[in-house]
Amino acid sequence: MASLWVLVLKELRDLLRDPHTLVMLLIPALVYSFMGEAAGSAIQQAVEQATSIKIFFVDWDGGVFAELLKSYVSRMAIVVENASKADAVIVIPASFTYNLSQYLQARVVARVKVEDVSIASLAIINTVREIISSFNSIVASILSGGKINRTDLVSVTVFATLPHKTLPAHVVESIYNTMFTLVLAPLIVAGYAAIISSASIAYEKEEKTLETLLTLPVPRTHIVVAKLVASLAAATLGTISTGFGVYWYTVKTLGLATPGSIGVVEVLGYKGLVSLLASTMTLLILTCVIGLFFGMLCQSVRGAQSLSGLVFMLVFAVGIPLLMSPLPPNPTARLLTALIPFSAPVIAVKAAIIEDNMLILATLASHIAYTLLLATYIAKIVSSEKLLLGIRLEHKLEKY
Repeated sequence: MASLWVLVLKELRDLLRDPHTLVMLLIPALVYSFMGEAAGSAIQQAVEQATSIKIFFVDWDGGVFAELLKSYVSRMAIVVENASKADAVIVIPASFTYNLSQYLQARVVARVKVEDVSIASLAIINTVREIISSFNSIVASILSGGKINRTDLVSVTVFATLPHKTLPAHVVESIYNTMFTLVLAPLIVAGYAAIISSASIAYEKEEKTLETLLTLPVPRTHIVVAKLVASLAAATLGTISTGFGVYWYTVKTLGLATPGSIGVVEVLGYKGLVSLLASTMTLLILTCVIGLFFGMLCQSVRGAQSLSGLVFMLVFAVGIPLLMSPLPPNPTARLLTALIPFSAPVIAVKAAIIEDNMLILATLASHIAYTLLLATYIAKIVSSEKLLLGIRLEHKLEKY
């Protein structure tokens, strides 16, 4: 047993001495730490926005309970006199006071203004619901002298007003759940696409078969393009497989837990679905090209895969916070957000929901531009001996 323990310690030291192993061990901690910070910041911003919500009342009743409701809401939110400055507009119907005085249920309608579907918009919707729901205890106390605590006297129907459409609040909540399904599969496979493509060329270098491959009577660029197309085909199949798995999981969990869930076509429309597919392909091509570049940097498969693991981290570090955060209200800032690398699927989904075609074109164009720039640099590597030696080794040899 003593000799076995010595061998275990020796292998452990060898593994931890390898920087590639250390990178692979640190990546999950970095990914989840960054995602946690970004998600926490988005949630904190949503909570702050919800606690300072501005409400405008349209009072068609003018009765005692209508005035009591407005007074109660003013203690929990900011009541404004101009509807254009409000985050939510609450409409009190003409029969509100009469229904309550007869112990009948009274319903108000709330229209919440949201820029897009995010945690912030859901927080505002839930805040409006909670304010109206908590008013029930006041009404029940007045009507029954505190002897009955009914929670169904006053109800609220909430609508979310997006830039180009108005939807019931439960539909917006269903859309947010569906967004995770739509975006999660491309993000997962994009990280693996870089690992697959980097291994395809690093394996040739590690097995010393790249020299033989380069002697074939075909242009070098054809060899690299063939590896790129094969990696992209594998990544596409992975996207379909992962997407089906995530979708089925969502249907069996969120679909049952959230009645009235809607489908992908209902969320995005056919044009938005095409935009999502296009953005997914541009992301996969970009990550495959990055993977090929990393494969050229390294002389071993493990080294190439550990470097490509950084792409996995970046894809999730960009995608998840963008998914949870609202788009900037300023058009210029919104376009700059679309230029962030690895953001294409998230931006495409959000832009399709709010019907912002310019934003979709911007994110597609930026990712195509990044791919072409890196592909141009790879073409220079392929035409030189850097493809065989690796860039770092080439720089070392140039010193002598």
